[in-house]
Amino acid sequence: MRGKVMKKRLLACILTVGCLLLSVCACAPAETEKPEHLGLYTAEDGTLMKDGKAFYGFGVNYYCLLNRAFTEKWDVSKSLKAMETLASYDVRAIRFNLTGYATTDWRYITEKEDLYFQALDSIVEKAEELGIGLMPCFFWAGSSIADHLGEPIGAAWRTDQTKTMKFIESFVAKVVTRYCESPAIYGWEFANEQQLSTDLPNWRDYLPALPPYSPRTERTEDDLITASDYISALNLFAEVVSENDPYHRIIGSGDAEPRTSAYNLAHGGGWEIDTQEEHEKMLDMVHESMTSLSFHKYPSFGVQSASDPEKVADYLGYFSDWDGFMEYFVNQGKRMKKSVYLGETGFVYSDATAASGLTVEKISSVIQTIADAAVKADMPLTFFWNYDDRPEYDPNDPTDHSTGTEWSWNERWDKGKAILEIIRESNRAFDEKHSEE
Repeated sequence: MRGKVMKKRLLACILTVGCLLLSVCACAPAETEKPEHLGLYTAEDGTLMKDGKAFYGFGVNYYCLLNRAFTEKWDVSKSLKAMETLASYDVRAIRFNLTGYATTDWRYITEKEDLYFQALDSIVEKAEELGIGLMPCFFWAGSSIADHLGEPIGAAWRTDQTKTMKFIESFVAKVVTRYCESPAIYGWEFANEQQLSTDLPNWRDYLPALPPYSPRTERTEDDLITASDYISALNLFAEVVSENDPYHRIIGSGDAEPRTSAYNLAHGGGWEIDTQEEHEKMLDMVHESMTSLSFHKYPSFGVQSASDPEKVADYLGYFSDWDGFMEYFVNQGKRMKKSVYLGETGFVYSDATAASGLTVEKISSVIQTIADAAVKADMPLTFFWNYDDRPEYDPNDPTDHSTGTEWSWNERWDKGKAILEIIRESNRAFDEKHSEE
């Protein structure tokens, strides 16, 4: 009898504990479900999306946002203050150099990793606070990693077993894993205009001298970067990003528009101009693993462009003005089912002189023309070149080299303030145009 009582008591205890557990589970809040996407992403039809809606907006390049810290004792407080200024003008995204430019800059990153990531953490946190998106460009000067690691550039990208490719894999995974949960990261970009350096007969003219600590004594044919080498590096980059970013942000090459002979250069035809079919084949080859198509586009005629702001150089018969360019670019994205973004644009003028009569009004007319064409064509994302809070305007150097990144400006300049006002008003125009969607 005693055994049966004990069994009944034990059964009652088990039932009681079970009920308590069920009660606790019923009251406990369910784990928050993670969103499918963060940042910008590409829909199946190629539309650039954010938070379930088509995205349209203007931003700026801010080249030195992070890497100024290399020479400013890791202090990014001025960058953070400048981001507040950009937010006040409704700048919606910032494209910036995630690393450095010179080969030796890699030492700041590899030998001072803790300080590097502390600086980058501050920038990402500030962007979250302000609601500004970030487009980090990983390898602005593509040749610098191989040179830093002592490998010929082309050969270094040819297989995934080189020191360079293993470093790219490790570094990209580390950055993407660290920041993939941040809504401030809008996308990931490989390099800056790297395709322009592929398959060139005069490739030696485009490469810097080897760094003083390099184990190599001279350049060889293995330093020539072919389109196939470049595509190999792009594919690895896309693979690593995709493996480590569960939110499917856009992945871009960071390229300018391809050379008009890009296909022929890659296939032994030299400088013969590509047909439209060859041009599109080259776009498809290079961007196969990218989820977004990147171009850079500037007026082609320097100071003269201010007299005819609509005009751009004819490109393979596709376009000869800004409306035509925007339509062409958006349509290429639709054809490829990839989103598009204009990573650099603006008005630079190396031929300016103090007597050239280049006024703020004339400069603004070019910027306004570009912005209007982007809104008209629904260009999803446009970054103007280049905001830099450091330089003061030098009236004796109207080409804007001054004391910061070349061709840069800021809100203390009449030109810079005008550009920021155009960005604000153009974002407003996009909002009004798509207010009912």
